[in-house]
Amino acid sequence: KVTEAPPPYTILHLDTSSLSSVRQFALGLHKQFGKQSIQTLICNAGIGGLTPYRPAPTTTDGIEYVFATNYLGHNLLTRLVLDNDLLNTAGSTADPRVVNVSSTVHRWA
Repeated sequence: KVTEAPPPYTILHLDTSSLSSVRQFALGLHKQFGKQSIQTLICNAGIGGLTPYRPAPTTTDGIEYVFATNYLGHNLLTRLVLDNDLLNTAGSTADPRVVNVSSTVHRWA
């Protein structure tokens, strides 16, 4: 799903808790924008605080939900972006970046 954003930005929907969603997203990036189309990939750890739930919720892939969302989905997306040469390394004035952001929510546990 593409959402309108001011140029030169495009916002795409991605569910990082679903490995198939991550694969579809990367394929869609490649099809829609082609190689070397990403200047910055920001992976933001998005959820926490599910520890009181026992058993811990799992994804449709059978993986613990927080681990899948905050780690596996981001790792897979980064690998697919790098493996499919989607980072813009040619003709750019700035080096492309992959930024992984985490939080301190683990301290609440």
